[in-house]
Formats: sequence, structure tokens, C-alpha cells
Amino acid sequence: MPGAGRTISSATEERAQHVRKAAQLLEPRLQTRKAEADFRTIFAPRWDGGALSPSEEPISQRAAWAIVNAYLLFRMAGQKGDLAEAERWFFGGHNLPSLVAYVDAQPALNALERLSFDEDLLELLPYVLEVHGPGSRMSIMRDPTTRSARDAKRENGVFYTPADVAEYQVADALTGHGKDIHCLDPSCGNGVYLVAMLRIAAQRAEKRFDRFAFTIRSLYGFDISALAVECCAFVLLHHCMPKIAPWSAWHAIRLNLAATDSLRFKAVAGETGTYSAAAKTRSRLRRQLIEGGHVERVEEKLPTDTGRKSSLFDEDGLPPLGAAFPETEAGFEVLAGNPPYAAIGHRDDRDVLEQEYASLKSGNGTADLYPPFIESMWRLTKPGNSSATLVVPLSIAFQQSAQFTACRQAMNAHGGRWRFAFFDRQPHALFGEDVKTRNAILFRTELPEEPPRDTTAQIETGPLKKWTSRTRDKLFASVSFTQLHGVSIIDGIPKLCGGEQSQAFTILSARTDTLRSLCERTRTCRPQEATLASEHLRVFVASTAYNFLNVFHRITVEGRHPLSENTVHCLQFASDDHAEMAFAILSSRLTYWLWHVEGDGFHVGGGFIQNLPFGRHSFKADQAEELRRCGRQMWEALQGHRIVSINKGKQTVAYRPLALEKERDAIDELLIDAAKIPKRFKQTLKSFVIDAVVVDDTDARRSHLKSLFDTQEGESS
Repeated sequence: MPGAGRTISSATEERAQHVRKAAQLLEPRLQTRKAEADFRTIFAPRWDGGALSPSEEPISQRAAWAIVNAYLLFRMAGQKGDLAEAERWFFGGHNLPSLVAYVDAQPALNALERLSFDEDLLELLPYVLEVHGPGSRMSIMRDPTTRSARDAKRENGVFYTPADVAEYQVADALTGHGKDIHCLDPSCGNGVYLVAMLRIAAQRAEKRFDRFAFTIRSLYGFDISALAVECCAFVLLHHCMPKIAPWSAWHAIRLNLAATDSLRFKAVAGETGTYSAAAKTRSRLRRQLIEGGHVERVEEKLPTDTGRKSSLFDEDGLPPLGAAFPETEAGFEVLAGNPPYAAIGHRDDRDVLEQEYASLKSGNGTADLYPPFIESMWRLTKPGNSSATLVVPLSIAFQQSAQFTACRQAMNAHGGRWRFAFFDRQPHALFGEDVKTRNAILFRTELPEEPPRDTTAQIETGPLKKWTSRTRDKLFASVSFTQLHGVSIIDGIPKLCGGEQSQAFTILSARTDTLRSLCERTRTCRPQEATLASEHLRVFVASTAYNFLNVFHRITVEGRHPLSENTVHCLQFASDDHAEMAFAILSSRLTYWLWHVEGDGFHVGGGFIQNLPFGRHSFKADQAEELRRCGRQMWEALQGHRIVSINKGKQTVAYRPLALEKERDAIDELLIDAAKIPKRFKQTLKSFVIDAVVVDDTDARRSHLKSLFDTQEGESS
């Protein structure tokens, strides 16, 4: 897992470079019709339910990786020999054509022999088999030639999940289910989540656990990449090698992996029986393979109204889930994964998908791909007895576009119990320092005691978690959830911790007077405008923030460096009184907390500022006068906490309020009193700010942040 000075990509690349080189050396000799035909004889699925329409990579590429994968399996099983011997071992006595016979094997073998065939390789295997190679923000900084790999990953939404993230999700999703279950990763890639399912199930087994039997009985995956599906079967086989021909075992696993788009299935209805004959066919094939036998490819004839065989995916509709995996036609008990983070782009089936998915009905051509996968958390799972979990971008919580509003509305309307865990990207990120993303982990259960499908869902939420590499091993154990009351998630999912925060947010959400009523006009401008005089005081707010919101009036600039051109929010007022009140409100801990609850912990949007639940009519006359006085005092005190930073020849001026505990106490007390929030919430806010800023008080590198609060506490005492 990611840690101090350690990323998955760096650990992976030490090994993956040799694996990719071997595959690249093998591929040119496999670009013949005969080699492609032989590949299909060996590796084509023994049952695929019809035309699954995968986005297939070149057969020669898949053949090269198959040779490499067979060799890795051979060596990790403790065997010694060359590529030809590994291939014969993999066939296990079956009379199959040789792919190695087409290639010059020695150069590829030389590359593979540079690997250490150890436990680290086994743990990293899903990442090692990633075909694109290094392509991240950090890799480009070190080597600009990796930009093409990064572009390919971003286009396809490829972000491979650290094992600790997958295991955290899976451990939760498997809870409450017995051993006779069907588990799905709807975008399985090279198998990180399926391996996690196998590992957690083995850990929880009360008696002898047959890893291979569980794998072929319970683990299923979809992926648009045929190569990924084939690699996934090899990865799983590494973790559950039975005492039969490896080729037979590989195909038994491959029966449960379909190279197709999991979005292209109808929502399950919980019914069974339509595909019972096909399920028996698959059971027979599986039994033959388990016994180590050879099975020819079988293409099942699909049922149609006319009785004729048809393609699985018709142009005017979507097939049932049972058409791909007949034994799961009632839905999966467990679903877990990490869907692609990419734009949906042009699709020939877009009209059909828009009819099926609430998050695509807006018809936006730039729609994100992951919201429909969120809908799969109930579309592909068994009604009344299922658990699902996905890790997605944090934007699901705050994005206000029609697509995301529709997605959250659908989540709220389809029953079950939702829990949301949120993760910042600073100081450290969930996927590691090479992939700086903000994320949300979604958990959905639909068990007998929970709201049934097509009723209003039960909602529980968590705070926006921040951590350092020193504390990552405790990160997931520290996640807690708070039930929402009287708050809809349609306009956004709040990030809350504990009953006091939930109560305060419920109160604030019901308020109708907003900061907009104090403002004459709000707009964005360049920071240079803050140096100019104006008829009345103006309030400026930086458009990004982290440890504090940068709020200021008119500023002066010193030195030879020009001001940054990054835009800031400019609030104009009809009077200085209103400007001073707004300045106090924006400088409060309560506003900083609310910004975390509603936003992403980085961007400060104009909508957030305008909709702050305090305005012209929120205060009695004496409260308003006191708030104006606090605003003046705050600005005066901030002059001693001015920070000037230089970046690329431009200077940024910021005013850090963190040490101004006394001034912020006074403002928070006024806001809490005006909103009729319990007075003890002031201490909750103080603790929140300290935790959000310091993050890890055992890390000496963050002691300068802790000292800001320690100094003030000492003065107060």
C-alpha cells in the first residue's frame, strides 16, 4: 500500500518494465493469421453467451501477454525452465497448439529472468500486468516520455486501486453474507477487487477453505478489455492454484469473466428460471474443467421471441444479466469495484443508455462515465439481499450539474442504506502520491431490515478524511458514519462527523436568509483589483483554499513581483456595515467547517459564498453591530498574519486567521446564537479546525501548524 516515500507505481515499475519488454519482444512474431487462430483455440472463452462486443486489443498483443503470463505462473508455482517448458506445463497434457513456437523466445526470457519471483511480485501482479506502463503526474515530472501512457490511462479512466482500499471495501461488503454468494466487480481490470474478495473470504472462513472452489463459484467480473479479463484470470489463478491442469483451471475461472461493458445490461428484477438451461450448460462445462478435462468453445444460443439466435446486444435494447451469467440472473449478492473515471464520449448505444440510466438522461455529451456505475449498485444486485461498494471521485458529493443531481436523486429514491466515506488528496491521497485524487467510497446495503428498493433510502455520511503516510495504516479503522435527518442528498452529500455536526447542518440547511442578501454584487476578478480604492469596502475571497479561507479587504503590494493572476471572488456592498458583517461571517470557523461539509476542501465556489446561511435579516440589531465590530477587529488582527509567497515570478498575498482564536471565538458565538445552534458547537468547531489543519500531531514536520494553536491556547490560559 502507499506509504512514506513509497508509491505503488514505483514499486510496480521495478518489475513491470521487464514484463512489458518481454511482451513487446514477443508480439511482432505473433502477427499472423495462423498464430491468431491458435490463440483462439487455446484462450477463447469456453462459453460467452453470444457476441459480448468487447473493445478488443490486437490478438497478437493478447497472445504475447498470454505467453508471459503462463511463464509467470510457471515460475511462481516453483517451476524452472524456459518459455516452451512453461507453456507445456500450463497446458497440463492437453493437446494444444504452441504459441511459443512462433517467437524468438530467448530475448523475452532474458527480460523475465530479471524478475524476483517472490511474494512482492504476487502482491503487485495486478499492477505489473497493466499494459500502459507508468503514466502519472509524478512520472511525467521524472520522465516526460510517459505522458502518452498517462493520456491513455486518463482517456480510459484507468486508476488502479491500492490493495488496502479494495480490502477495506470488500471486508464491509462481504459482512452479513454466507459462503454461497455471487460477487461482481463490474470493471474488474486485472483483478484487484476479486483478489481482495478471495483473501477476505479466506480470512473469515471458520474451517478449511478451498480457494479455487470459492473463486469459480463466487467471483465474477466484467471489463471492456479482453486483455484485462485474460490477465485477471491468470492473477486469480496465482492465488488459488488447484492440482489440475493449469489450462483447465484458467478456463474454469475465465467462465466467470466477460469481456464486455457492464453498463449494457438491464436492471435485474430478482426473477429466476429464464436461463436455467444455460446455467446447467455452464455447470456442466465447469465440472469438466474442474476435473482437468478439455472443453471446446461453446457459444450458447440465446432465447428470442422468434426462437432464432441473436447477438447478445441488440441495437434497440439491453439484455438481462442472465444472458451473460445465467446463474446470476436474479442479481449479485455483492458488488465491489473502482469504475473508470473518464468522459463517456461518443457511443452508438447512447440513446439506449439514456433510457436506462437516470444519470445519463440529461443527454450531456460530456457526461462522466462513473455515475452510471453507481446506478449499477442496485441495477445488478439482488433486491432485498445485497451489498455494494464503489470508490469514485469526490465530485459525486458536491458537483451540481444535471447529471450528478440526477444520480443522487436516483440513489435517494432506490432504497437501501447508503454510507459515504470521503477522502482528501492532501497531505496524502487515497491512491498514493502519484495519483492525486479526492475520492468517495460508497457503501450500499439492501438487507431485509433496510428500506426496500424504490423507497427513500437511509443515508449515513462521514467527514472529509485527511491523513499522512504515517497514519495510513489506521485510516480506514478511523472512518465513522453519521445518520442524516431531514436533509436531502439531491443537491449534495454533506461530509459530517457526529451528531452535533449533523444537528448543526440540519439547522443551517433550513435557513433561507443568505449572504447574497448582504451583497450588492458578486463577481470574480484578478487580485490586482484588490489594490484599488472603492466607494465602499469590498470583500475578496481566494478561489482556492486549504488550511484557511483567504478573506481580505483592500491590500497593498510590496516588492518587484506582480500579483498572481488567479481569479478571486469580489463581493461588493451598498455600505461598509454590510461589508464588515460579511467579512466576519467569511472569516469564521463555522464557514470554514461548512466549506468542508459542502465542497471539496480546495475550491471555493461563488455559489457557496452567496448561499452561506447568514444574511441581512439573520441578526438582531445588537448582534449585527457586534458582528460588524468583530469584522473590523478581525481585519485589523490579520495584518499581523499576512503571508506573501512567490510562485513562478508572481506573488500571492494571504491572511491566515488560524492563531486568532479570540477573534474567531467571538464571531462563532454570534453565528451560533443567531442560528439557534447549541452553544457547545463552538468547541466542536475549534476541534474541527485543529484536526483539519494539523492532521497528524505526531508528525514533526507539521509541528509548525500545531504551534499556531498551542501558542494561542497558552495565551488564553
